[in-house]
Amino acid sequence: MTEIISKTTPPLRVDGFTFDLQRFDADTWDGTVGTVPDAVEGVITITTAEQLADLAVAVNSGNDYSGVTITLGANIDLSGHNWTPIGKD
Repeated sequence: MTEIISKTTPPLRVDGFTFDLQRFDADTWDGTVGTVPDAVEGVITITTAEQLADLAVAVNSGNDYSGVTITLGANIDLSGHNWTPIGKD
């Protein structure tokens, strides 16, 4: 895991806007493929790089996940490995 910025960093205020600079540990991908979690009430939440890699394989193999919402539930670092984009179009 890589710490991006302190979780205790206070919000930054610029020109009336507030930016929350709190970040979370990034899940660094080791190149392996995991398993996409089951949908809960029509939502799949991807929390690891391995799950995201499996999602890419599934979508690129023809699973369109019709009727399912996919959410990203963590900061995922894909650097250091070749990544095939999700989807063909």
